[in-house]
Amino acid sequence: MKKSMKTIKIGDIFPTKNGDSVTVIEVNGWDNIVVQFNDTYGHLTRLQLTQLNSGNVKNVYRPNVYGIGYFGSGPYVAKINNVITPEYRAWSGMLQRCYSTHWQTRNPAYIGCFVVVEWYNFQTFAQWYCNTGYYNIGYELDKDILYLNNKIYSPQTCRMVPKEINKIVIDKSNSIRNNGLPIGVTPNHNKYQARMGTKPLGTYSTPEEAHIVYMQYKMNHEITIVNKYRERLSEDVYYALLAFVQSY
Repeated sequence: MKKSMKTIKIGDIFPTKNGDSVTVIEVNGWDNIVVQFNDTYGHLTRLQLTQLNSGNVKNVYRPNVYGIGYFGSGPYVAKINNVITPEYRAWSGMLQRCYSTHWQTRNPAYIGCFVVVEWYNFQTFAQWYCNTGYYNIGYELDKDILYLNNKIYSPQTCRMVPKEINKIVIDKSNSIRNNGLPIGVTPNHNKYQARMGTKPLGTYSTPEEAHIVYMQYKMNHEITIVNKYRERLSEDVYYALLAFVQSY
């Protein structure tokens, strides 16, 4: 039943369109009514009487991002001037990789990955993300740098790394190409050519020889990239990266 300013009182309970309910805490005027959500979080929000009567009351703690994530209450926003913020893009992308079955169908390497409960809250994740000091210079969220083949997104396992470094992907289980040759090796008449992208690295008698040359070149190339960012990486990330690229 709809309420008017004459009949509304503290303690009244209103249902919302999303299946929640709120209790009136303060009535300071038709456009200044404080309510509290009747759930675990007990979030307080201020709204108008028309919103209460229509049930149009948004619960920032309702998990509506891939059924897991919720916005939370705090200073961080999803958009500024209609442009998605880096922290929200990183958060929603992380949840997509872990909890979107459609996305995982195309990217099966992420099957089994999950996010720690504290990062379900966008505000908590955004605080960690922005406090790293790297988000505003184009760094990206990475979960594999410290722990190879890690499945957990958490403050302990994730780090921010430059985009160029984030492209360095070592997958030893995918060292054979569709043509049956090792990665970085192409047939060349009766021999085998080692190649890094468009750069030829020589021709060899066996695919194994060509692959060794390719892997050595790849390792040295990636060490050069890592050292380029030496002064812009934390100690744990730098040494983890060196071990990462030297583990061929």
